[in-house]
Amino acid sequence: MTTVQSLNDITAQSSEIPALLTGKTIDLPPAVVEKTAKTKHVKKTTHSEIANASKSPISISVQENTALQKKLTDTQKQLDSLQQQWQVANQQLDEKAQQLEQLRTTQKNDTTDATDLKKSLAESQKQIAALKEEISTLTAAQVTNQLELAAAKTRESQDIVQLKKLLADTQDQKASMSAQIATLTASQVENAKALAAAKAGGSEAVGALKQSLNKSQSESAELKKSLASAQSEATVLSKRIAELTAAQTAQTQAQTAAKADADKVIAQLKISLTESQNQATALNKQVTELTAAQTANAKAQTAAKADADKVIAQLKTSLSESQAQTTALNKQVDTLQAASKAAPIATAAPDSDDKLRAYSLGTLWGQEIRGALANVQADGFTPDLAQVVSGVSDSLSGEFKIPKEKIMAQLDTMNKQVLARQKQSSETAESEGDKFITDFSKQTGVKKAEMGYYYRVLDAGRGKIKHGEVVAVSVKESLSNGNVIKDMAKTKQVVTLPLDQFPPVFASSIGLVGSHGKVQIVVPPELAYGDRGQPPQIPPKATMVYEITVQDVKPAQAK
Repeated sequence: MTTVQSLNDITAQSSEIPALLTGKTIDLPPAVVEKTAKTKHVKKTTHSEIANASKSPISISVQENTALQKKLTDTQKQLDSLQQQWQVANQQLDEKAQQLEQLRTTQKNDTTDATDLKKSLAESQKQIAALKEEISTLTAAQVTNQLELAAAKTRESQDIVQLKKLLADTQDQKASMSAQIATLTASQVENAKALAAAKAGGSEAVGALKQSLNKSQSESAELKKSLASAQSEATVLSKRIAELTAAQTAQTQAQTAAKADADKVIAQLKISLTESQNQATALNKQVTELTAAQTANAKAQTAAKADADKVIAQLKTSLSESQAQTTALNKQVDTLQAASKAAPIATAAPDSDDKLRAYSLGTLWGQEIRGALANVQADGFTPDLAQVVSGVSDSLSGEFKIPKEKIMAQLDTMNKQVLARQKQSSETAESEGDKFITDFSKQTGVKKAEMGYYYRVLDAGRGKIKHGEVVAVSVKESLSNGNVIKDMAKTKQVVTLPLDQFPPVFASSIGLVGSHGKVQIVVPPELAYGDRGQPPQIPPKATMVYEITVQDVKPAQAK
């Protein structure tokens, strides 16, 4: 609370200045921020409001004993101090829990990536093995085809040689028969001549010649018949040789084409094998890197857990001490409540310093009750003021109209309803914010900063703002749905700080423009109000939109 108040004093800010611009207010628990706001509200309380509060049924006075009043004041201060310590401890526990959760999420993601890469590597290795097996099969098939082709060529060559030899024998027989026919023809001519000569010699010689001539003619006919048969066989053999030669040529061409196709397939398979091996090498490298990163994350998580355990142990010790102090304070409060119960409720104006101090405390507590009522109304409840006052009075007296169990059950029901509304509001804000960021990022001139927010320069301004220079800015803060939360321009307010002292998101975005420049930024929840938001105006997980105008820039202040 001191840090926030100091920053408020330095920047002369008011309720119109966005809380994100004040930096550390985002990390403070809601109770601390509310107390700061309530304290300011008390400072603005007028005399007329205090006079009206004196007539309120919740305005009470304590026993007029000065010592008892002082003790009550000290008790309240101690309770406030303990409450702040407890809130700071809760904040540290939340931060450590978030760190542990982030580390667990990172480790889980790394483990999932490593598992996926290992699966991809295993599949690639299976593909490589299948390709190698397919190459081996194709190679074996190619060798078999070559052997069969060589054997076929050998068989066909042997058949052709035999047919050619048979054709040569047939042609030799044909030549021999032709010679015999020529001899017989010549002999027949001679016989005819002899027959003609013998006609004059006698009939016996003629008969012998005729018989010899007939025999020669018969032999000649048989030889002609054998010649025709040999010629027919030679024709068939020539046709068969031509068919075998053509078949051998076609088979040779087919084998050549098949070999070319097989060579092409093998070349493609070798290329695929090389690519798969390269992918496998890359996957192995990624697995190695992820394994190293996972080991580093595990070490970091172990160290973070050790730190968290140490902090938790310290907080438990502090909690035990606080609980002991709270027990003692409760006893004092019970004593004070008993004294308050015995004292009559005064409605008249205070007429002494002690009564004035007591009455002032009553107004302070009344303001706190009013703040609590406002928060309850923001959560969707409209409590009966008379019953609230009755409950406060009964709590001070220690006597309740209904059992405490019923009170706790009702408060638990209210808490669950509030949490349900907050969850729904958070989901709606997150969905709207994601859609807004997606649409905004596609607009002309929009860029993404290294920190993670998106921006668009509306007016570049003059010059460039340097580190250390004092910058005066006004900011308009809105939700992604267009609802305006704070608008400093309307109230003509500015925040003036050295550039380096602005919260990181604002320092980064202000540095994008010069004097009198203007930039619009869209900030995701993790860089803004986070999972808590700032109820009732800013829901949890809200995406924030800021328009930042640089009103003035001054040189760095001399040290």
